[in-house]
Amino acid sequence: MGHLFVLDHHHSTVVRYLSTCSAWESGAIPAQDPDSVSDPQKNNNTRTHEGDLQEPIHRNGKRLKSCQCVHCQEDSLCGGLWMGEPPPPKPIPIYVVVAHCKSDIAHLGDFIARHQDDTQFDIQSIHILSKCGVPVQLAHPKVTFGTLPNVGREGHNYAHYIRTVLRNQTTTILRRKDDTNEDAVVLFLKDNMDPRNIRQPGTWKPLEATIRGAASSNIGFACGMVPWQHPAARSAYAGFAVSAYADFGTLRQFRIGEYTSAANYKGDGVPFESQYPNLGSYYDSLDVQEGPMEPIVPVCYGGVFAASLRSIQRRDPNLWNRIEMSLARGDNIQEGHYMERLWGAILSSPLEPYQIEAIQNHSDHVFALPLNPLVGLMARRHSQRHSRR
Repeated sequence: MGHLFVLDHHHSTVVRYLSTCSAWESGAIPAQDPDSVSDPQKNNNTRTHEGDLQEPIHRNGKRLKSCQCVHCQEDSLCGGLWMGEPPPPKPIPIYVVVAHCKSDIAHLGDFIARHQDDTQFDIQSIHILSKCGVPVQLAHPKVTFGTLPNVGREGHNYAHYIRTVLRNQTTTILRRKDDTNEDAVVLFLKDNMDPRNIRQPGTWKPLEATIRGAASSNIGFACGMVPWQHPAARSAYAGFAVSAYADFGTLRQFRIGEYTSAANYKGDGVPFESQYPNLGSYYDSLDVQEGPMEPIVPVCYGGVFAASLRSIQRRDPNLWNRIEMSLARGDNIQEGHYMERLWGAILSSPLEPYQIEAIQNHSDHVFALPLNPLVGLMARRHSQRHSRR
């Protein structure tokens, strides 16, 4: 005797009969006119799936593993069962902000061109904030432009954008009860992504990887750079595999005395050093949250990253104004370098305890010298057996 699985479209449950013949003979499975079977295409609830989408099952307050659908994009576990293949990736709604000074934004134009004929990345808006008086052009129906004083580098742009533009664009969305933008991602992008301007051991990711990372990660955040696992032999970091995560207590000790941009931006004469002796002092002034920050946080270099809309929403809306004002003192200022290293801590959701433990167990080194640009980052020494020759 074989096993028979019948999908009851009215109750969306799977009925299993151990004995096929006895089930039919007993009338447990009534004969059914093929024309009376509901067409899943007609019951798609106007969503991106075929068939009824089932609500998650909970028992004693806990969500149980269950299938919401078997031919859909919404259910990453079961959505491809019907066709025997993984479900297609769910489209990701994207909001883009560009901090622009004088470089072109060809990397964004290339990204748009690569995906103009697909639905993987659903661009909701692109907002370009310029602060150096250099014209910029981008052909896209959802692009808007703004100008700001030339202060605070990209961090000032980003905080202003979250406080004003993004808040206005998403107010209606946040009030809706559906999940139209439940997985929306904000891409924070600089105009200059020249590899020669990278001061830390890492390389730029494709924008696609950064967006997907923020959309799929449980922390709702992803850096635009991936750290090197095998820095060059002459590098100060040779022999280490560098993590994207930092020990926050050590990161707080970071300080920087001066900085000269490789892009040769013209300064405004404002003193570089601030009233904050280190990153921890600056962080405390922002009043980010009640209680201590998580022990391990992601740190991004280069000013390019992505965060889920949900991660941004969890913060006090007044925080963005405090950040914006703190970066308004001048163009090339100490506060900007502190903020560059804090976006990950502020915009990411906390890691799970078991994830923190796993990273700590894998790491056997933390860069600790306060003037080291990577202070706080966790790393792992290469063993002789696994070192790259």
